[in-house]
Amino acid sequence: MRVVMDDRGRIVIPKEVRRKLGIAPGSVLRLRVEEESVVLEVEREKPSERLAKLLKGFEFSRAVRKEAEEWLLRKEERAR
Repeated sequence: MRVVMDDRGRIVIPKEVRRKLGIAPGSVLRLRVEEESVVLEVEREKPSERLAKLLKGFEFSRAVRKEAEEWLLRKEERAR
C-alpha cells in the first residue's frame, strides 16, 4: 500500500488498515526502523490494565474481574 508524507512529516493510515487493526485517535503505535523500512506496531494494553484505568481503583472479586476481562477481549475481537 502506498501513502505519501506531507510537508510536516505526517502520513495518513488508510481507513481499512485502521479498522483491521482496531486503531483510533489516541491509539499508541510503536515505530522502529529496520534497514530501509519503517515499521509501525500497535501497542496494546493488557485487558486488566485497561480495565483498571476505566474503573480507577474500584475493587471487585476475582470472578467478576475474569468475566470483565473476557468481555473486554470479546469487544476488541469484534472491533477488528
